Amino acid sequence: MDNKNIIACMQYLGTWVSNQSFNHFVQARIFAAQGFTKLEEKYAGHSVEELDFAKSCFDRILDLGGEIKHEERPCMELFDDIEAFYANEIKLAEAGLSEVLAKMPELACDLTTYDMVKEWYKDEEEDCVWTATQLELIKKIGRENYLSQQM
Repeated sequence: MDNKNIIACMQYLGTWVSNQSFNHFVQARIFAAQGFTKLEEKYAGHSVEELDFAKSCFDRILDLGGEIKHEERPCMELFDDIEAFYANEIKLAEAGLSEVLAKMPELACDLTTYDMVKEWYKDEEEDCVWTATQLELIKKIGRENYLSQQM
């Protein structure tokens, strides 16, 4: 079995998710500085979960006999405004999920990798739903009421 495509997919995912992890780590610091403790805790925890998944991607590359690369990561935007942050989160997640979904047929020949990525995909979908729900909540109860609940 040629693992080249699977290794390339796992490298892409590992790099992308580790970049997201660091972005969420820094964003959590911004929320903490703003006094939004619940948001800080949510995104600090999310950062750790993402880094754990990136580790799994890199471990899988090694399991398949590949070589991990430390690839360049694009600069990601940070936000002081929660609504802009949530909107950007949804945009990034939808783009990433679309790319991963397109790669799933390539992963189908390796059930271990396929199942691992499928579980991550489901988790990301749930994150998108949660984020969209937060935007709806802001609309319903108002920005100030929402932010006061995040302290």
